[in-house]
Amino acid sequence: NDETSYLLQTSEFFIIIQDTTLPDKASGKITLTELDRPFYIRPNPAYKGEVYLLEGPGKAEVIDWSPNEVTVQVNGVQGEDVLVLNQNYFKGWYEKHSGIDAIDIEHKVGIRVNKGGVYVFKYYAPGFNLGLILTIITILFLIVAVRFKWFLKILR
Repeated sequence: NDETSYLLQTSEFFIIIQDTTLPDKASGKITLTELDRPFYIRPNPAYKGEVYLLEGPGKAEVIDWSPNEVTVQVNGVQGEDVLVLNQNYFKGWYEKHSGIDAIDIEHKVGIRVNKGGVYVFKYYAPGFNLGLILTIITILFLIVAVRFKWFLKILR
């Protein structure tokens, strides 16, 4: 059989495309509706949800979401566990109420928990303050330079 299967993986699903070749557009973006061949969508068994407890039987649920802050309700924690947020880990994630830095759990964001309650994952980009200060200094320098040039024209 010359038929080949191509496997595309997302965090939630495996998409299996069966055919001998993919269309020319496959090197770029392609939607499943553009495929003129059979495809199958199977759940990704590794996907545990947008938030979950790493080891214990408790339950975690997102109750509020914004680009740099995610609020999670946790219930049923037994002993120490790790609450995992299914977002790419970068330095700068922390738990808002405790101020404790998040940890890298398989390239996802995690915080240690030992009881139920509301936890807020917050992201603040490292270097943001430095960038803001440099931007303000640059703007002030440009304003002074333009004003000084205008002042020199008056003196002439």
